[in-house]
Amino acid sequence: MTAATTVYARFRETALRREEAGFLNVLPETADIYGIAAGEISYRAMLDRVERWRSAFASRGYGESHRVGLLLQNRPVFVELWFALNALGVSVVPINPDLRLSELEYIIAHSEMNAAFERPISAAHSKFGGRVPDGKLNEKVAQQTTRIVQRYVRSMDRADYPALLYEIENYARSINSLFTQFKPHDDRFPEAERKDALFSCFYVLKTLLIMLYPFVPSTMDRLRQSLRLPESVFRIDELGTPIPAGHELGQKLPYFPSAAGSPAAALDSSGEGSVASGAGRAADSGSGDATG
Repeated sequence: MTAATTVYARFRETALRREEAGFLNVLPETADIYGIAAGEISYRAMLDRVERWRSAFASRGYGESHRVGLLLQNRPVFVELWFALNALGVSVVPINPDLRLSELEYIIAHSEMNAAFERPISAAHSKFGGRVPDGKLNEKVAQQTTRIVQRYVRSMDRADYPALLYEIENYARSINSLFTQFKPHDDRFPEAERKDALFSCFYVLKTLLIMLYPFVPSTMDRLRQSLRLPESVFRIDELGTPIPAGHELGQKLPYFPSAAGSPAAALDSSGEGSVASGAGRAADSGSGDATG
């Protein structure tokens, strides 16, 4: 009789016992589709991956009462994320990549996928007089934005919405990464770095505002009001342009209304930041195949 009380605990117990036995196998055709490595993944290797995710999510405050959206595609990372979140008592909101646009909009709004909209606005009001600080754009953020904008244009042309949402949620993590690294809300840290970080956060926020508008227009319009931007901001040619330094901001509003009063997020497969999306399919406790 096992003492394990969660799926994660049962998996860990089995992984410590079976070690190098095969847990799942990624077939070559699946690897080609997703650009991942083909071959067998052992229990030990999977446990190591799960533990890295668990530590990363725990360090960012994930725990009981949180909900996380995972995009269901055929990748082992779904298993890693699911076990790690289960270890922390987090509830998973599975997202079907074959859903229609209207259904995806419903999930984004009602699963409370928090794209870190609130933190930059709160920090600007508490530390910078309610204005976008005079800062420089972070180089990494600039590169990430160039890539996601190119991806956005291609995906919208092909109506590849589920995969695009995965990429957008992955991009949104940069806001929390900037807060983690540079602490723009904490005046004990260097002011110049804090200004640069918060300026970059608003650059990301404006990009997210435009890209998510087709999916959750009401939510993005509330964010637009908080940012005090004109309705013309939703034009595609506004992508990649910053909110000017000194721009006065409005007050924070509820962007993703809670249906159950509990916090939630969407997680990606990067492990950085509090907003992300995972993809994959769970394998059984033996040497299951992840087939295409």
